[in-house]
Amino acid sequence: MAARLVVLLSECFPTKRPFGRQTLWLFEAAHLYSCDFVVMELSSVWNAYHAQESGPLCAGGWCWDGDAWRRGVFEVGGIFDRCSGMSPALSRMWEVLSRALPLRGVWWSNPASFIQLSSDKWATYLACQREKSPCVESMLYGGESSAEWLRALRWEEGVCKPRYGSHGEGLWRWSSAGVFEQEGVCCVWEDWCEKRAGESWIFQPFVSCVEEVVELRCWLQRSKEGRWMIAGAAGRVGAGSWIRNLARGGRYHLLRGAPWRGLVGALERRVSRTIGDEALGALSCCQQVMSALEDTLCEDERMFVCECALDLIRTEEGWRLLECNSKPGRQVSSVGGEEARSARRALVMGPFLYLSKRAGASMTNTTFLDGSR
Repeated sequence: MAARLVVLLSECFPTKRPFGRQTLWLFEAAHLYSCDFVVMELSSVWNAYHAQESGPLCAGGWCWDGDAWRRGVFEVGGIFDRCSGMSPALSRMWEVLSRALPLRGVWWSNPASFIQLSSDKWATYLACQREKSPCVESMLYGGESSAEWLRALRWEEGVCKPRYGSHGEGLWRWSSAGVFEQEGVCCVWEDWCEKRAGESWIFQPFVSCVEEVVELRCWLQRSKEGRWMIAGAAGRVGAGSWIRNLARGGRYHLLRGAPWRGLVGALERRVSRTIGDEALGALSCCQQVMSALEDTLCEDERMFVCECALDLIRTEEGWRLLECNSKPGRQVSSVGGEEARSARRALVMGPFLYLSKRAGASMTNTTFLDGSR
């Protein structure tokens, strides 16, 4: 039995959409792109891990046979982690497996250490500070109720957001006077603290920006050879001068394989003309941030980091990192023109080019829709 690349999902469903919101891209990966992989539920791998103390790990999953998804038992060669929205019980399974399987020779992408680093805004900030990578200044709030903490900040106003995750939700605007505002709802510091006792939040200042606020999401992926490339970016220009989170949307454009410096023109032409001469600075910021994040990992983990989304903002001092996300969305959208759909599809399928080789799945004879191999 040959080891297979496993796309790991939190749950699967006995419906016409067996893999929930991820059904479409998995279908296209298997049917249109002929990618060689198996889909498994977290609980299935969990049960197999506890039932098989040694030897190759085999678990039940689904494989595309050309016409439909068929159930079977497959050897797990490597994990492409696409788990999301997990219950506490599933989260505990994920935490154990993401550390235990690499010890049994099953690699995990992205590694648990990288996912935790990139989902923890404070850890990301500290990593950038250590390596002197450009990032927006931040402060960690850990549940103090004293108004002195807020007044001790060097900034007059700014934003705060949950330390972990949030998907664009939970963003608050604040001032040193102790007033908090979110989508028209206001409260004072004491009330805000009382409702969030024991929680961790990241406070950032309003960024001193150029005339227009420019935010940029850069989606980095490894090439087949393992080099970091910018696969796509989403630009958005908004009124005002305070940080806005890109997680809620943005138009993605594919910046096709080219050296970093060669991407400058494509970034200006296809994403945002307002970037102007700052395009190279955005790409340089991406390089520095990824270097800082990778330096926190051991070599064995580093090679299995395959994708990362970086949210940048343009300030008077140049581009700065807002936050990063190790699990960019994987839905294949039907919205937009043909170019937008084609770009989105290429972004979604990208990791297979890198990861399939790691699981021993040969793709050298596969011809993709864009003619590449």
